[in-house]
Amino acid sequence: MLRRLRDYWHERQHRWALRRWEDGQRLARVASLSELRELRRKANQLRRRLDAVNHVAINRLTLPVIGSNAIRKPARTEWSHRPEAWAGPVV
Repeated sequence: MLRRLRDYWHERQHRWALRRWEDGQRLARVASLSELRELRRKANQLRRRLDAVNHVAINRLTLPVIGSNAIRKPARTEWSHRPEAWAGPVV
């Protein structure tokens, strides 16, 4: 029960945040330059956090399933490794 309540609350917060940034998108068209700078600063803060989450998600979702031969290694290679810097898209 508590988990469902938490999931419901997180979903509501997510929808609220989406609406807030849709409003920000509309505001950006008519805002003064100082308001626009502040909106951009907040958007950049959010983007950095979203990019970090997305980077980890892409890295984990593209990993092969344990026991799978999804990563092809050159002949006579015993192991392969992709450093974290190359594990996701470069932004």
